[in-house]
Amino acid sequence: CKADEFGPFTSHAHQDKRISFIGDTHPVFHGSVVKAIASSQRTYPEIIKLLDQQPEDPKRSEANHFTSNFQQKLSATVERINSSHPAVVEMWVRAPMAAKNFKPGQFFRLQTFEKHSRVVANTRLQIPLQTVSGAGVEGDCVRLLLLRFGANARIAEQLQPGDPLVLMGPTGAPAKLGQQRTVLVIAGAWGAAVMIDLGKALRAAGNRVLFFASFRCQDDIYFKDELEHCADQIVWASTTDSLIECRRTQDVSVNQGNIIELIKDYDNGKIVTGSEKDLINLSEVDEIMIMGSTGLLKAMQESLKEDLKPVFKKNVRATGTVGSPMQCMMKGVCGQCLQWQIDPETGKRTRAVFSCAKQDQPLSWIDLDNLEARQSQNRLSEYMTGLWANHVLEGAAE
Repeated sequence: CKADEFGPFTSHAHQDKRISFIGDTHPVFHGSVVKAIASSQRTYPEIIKLLDQQPEDPKRSEANHFTSNFQQKLSATVERINSSHPAVVEMWVRAPMAAKNFKPGQFFRLQTFEKHSRVVANTRLQIPLQTVSGAGVEGDCVRLLLLRFGANARIAEQLQPGDPLVLMGPTGAPAKLGQQRTVLVIAGAWGAAVMIDLGKALRAAGNRVLFFASFRCQDDIYFKDELEHCADQIVWASTTDSLIECRRTQDVSVNQGNIIELIKDYDNGKIVTGSEKDLINLSEVDEIMIMGSTGLLKAMQESLKEDLKPVFKKNVRATGTVGSPMQCMMKGVCGQCLQWQIDPETGKRTRAVFSCAKQDQPLSWIDLDNLEARQSQNRLSEYMTGLWANHVLEGAAE
């Protein structure tokens, strides 16, 4: 693949027309992703050289118009940034094709270009990779919410309208909305970003939505108006002493950091809303969607086999969102997101799946010990990167 002669147009030639031959299908570059990318790098100069040799064609302007239109639809640029909330950075990205194809429950891979990234204190402020859930679309724009932990949200709020981005996706599997069901969603600060769009879609499909929302305190809640619109009833659970304000009669606020105990209290009638007729009984729940930490997933996985088993229907469907490390997010190329699944009866591993292709998996199938180990791989480097980003940005502000 490093030879001077590598046959960029080996596949087909007819008179002055040629078909370029790029990627893994080229026998010289067959065998790896790296070679496939190398084929593009080595072949494109030959394509440009041939195009430059072509005589002027009246149809060239049509081709240029097509190329320009295609580029506009596939490119991603910052539309606007809202960094006023203490818990989250809201980013609107103009990406027409991504917005057109997005469905509730899907997510994206966000990156910034090294070439356009600002350098502060000899540090290039680049978002190398960010898995971020889609929080809805507006015309040609995709809405992304970045929680304020680590370096990426801090870097994102430095971006300006018009800045180019890499936005791959939408990827992952869209949520199965169903119809005329009762859905219990359990989520915290991370899952709320998904819930903002997903909850609206669930209700629009005719489902009833009960939302157990776990936050540290009132200040950690973002876009509360929208969260209220995404659920028929919300149980606000704060993990600190201060209660979260309830603004609807059917909602309730409690101090409870243990979701399992919260569910038990709700089922036992210890949690009472302002209007009893609005109470959604857990025995009516058809599906439980859990979007939270590995600890929460593990607690729910164990409890649904034992103490919570009589609370719900026998055939209730419980799914957990697998937040494994991801890289390419192209459903089977890099293998970074591989996640073991287990036999719920024996606990033995059965198969490894690409979680970027199917992030919401049956809760009883997820090997949570494997997920926890994978998530801990990059924890130290992410923490150190966050400290350094804060250091250089605070120094620049001074």
